[in-house]
Amino acid sequence: MAVGIFGLFCGGAPDDNQINYDITLEAIIEQGDDEDRWSNDDGAEITGYVASIEATGPESCNCGSDVEGETHFHINVVASPQSHSDCSRVIVEITPRWQHLKNWTFDQVKNDIEHKWVKFRGWMF
Repeated sequence: MAVGIFGLFCGGAPDDNQINYDITLEAIIEQGDDEDRWSNDDGAEITGYVASIEATGPESCNCGSDVEGETHFHINVVASPQSHSDCSRVIVEITPRWQHLKNWTFDQVKNDIEHKWVKFRGWMF
């Protein structure tokens, strides 16, 4: 089960003054109840190793669509390449809107960042 999730939404990536610097990859994957730990108003910037990238299918946040370009990607980020537990990963999502704005395809993103260290900036949710 994934412990933390954040992504890029309609409002864009957070500015420096919107980043909660207490939010780190290690803090996100720390054991505990996340219900009140983070807020949707918290911007975050984390650096981690991209273990894998998965295309999603129909989900309520995508209005049930399974059309490519109308679904988002799950980017599974871990603290080290040796991390294999589902409880030690964070899922970063790229929403369809950002895919369109940046002309990013699933294959392009997968080829560009999978199995690499990457810095992500987005919103907690």
